[in-house]
Amino acid sequence: MEYHIEQLAKLCRLCCQKIKTSTRYQTAKKLTEYKETINQLFMYDISQDSPLLHPTVICDSCRRKVEYCKGKSVAEQKIAVFPLHEQRNCVICNHMQYKIKHIFSTKILSQPCKEEQPIDISMDFVCSVALASGFDVKKSSADGELFSLCKTESNNSICIEITIKVFLNFSWKVFVYNHEVTYKNQVFTGIPKLLDVKQCQKLFTLFTEIKICPGNNDFPELINQRFNDTKTEFTDKQGNLKAKIQTTTMVDVHDFNTIRTTDCELFVSKSTVRCDCCQKHRATLHVL
Repeated sequence: MEYHIEQLAKLCRLCCQKIKTSTRYQTAKKLTEYKETINQLFMYDISQDSPLLHPTVICDSCRRKVEYCKGKSVAEQKIAVFPLHEQRNCVICNHMQYKIKHIFSTKILSQPCKEEQPIDISMDFVCSVALASGFDVKKSSADGELFSLCKTESNNSICIEITIKVFLNFSWKVFVYNHEVTYKNQVFTGIPKLLDVKQCQKLFTLFTEIKICPGNNDFPELINQRFNDTKTEFTDKQGNLKAKIQTTTMVDVHDFNTIRTTDCELFVSKSTVRCDCCQKHRATLHVL
């Protein structure tokens, strides 16, 4: 594991590639110097990173891209994901980081016109509706973000299930266990990116009608076996990542309680057992 951590220290957190130094960039910059801008770009707080899993520095190319995007509205995107260490065929230890290369966009989005801004909504109104729906309100210090609305697991007051981030123009984003749910998810059909009073109420009513997809959480023996062997990822014959064991709190093995596909829809109606993607993956799990 020490060697794994040593190799992580040579990689960029944002693109996953080896950091190259030059006369202009002699020492890699610490990621913490760009914490707020990274939060703005990826809706991700780097303080959640683990030193056993994530690099703490940034390459010159990504540094320039981050500085260019500071304070601007960019296309929706996700932060790079690093695989867990494996005893055999570890991507990081075997210098195969090209397999996880991550590219993020610097495309600047146009700002909404004044007439597009909702005029019949306020921060207090959103907070009141959120509190009535069982969410906790946390003010944010990130640029352009008003606050985060969080809901914890019913049996775990520490682990946050759902987070809704609300921004200055009353646009919003939803995260499940820190994984962003895109607007394209069919459960959000009819709810615009900019909230007004009516749409705000509709959004929080929706959370009483849907649930988090449980993935395939009824394979405890397989989950424990794969976790003990540090094989938490499931790939197809071509080596493409199809699913992985998901943990919520990383406290002990009992938290590794589901196998979630990479294209899991994350939300389903309460009348549905699991999303179609996780349901299709069950056939593969039954033969393992």
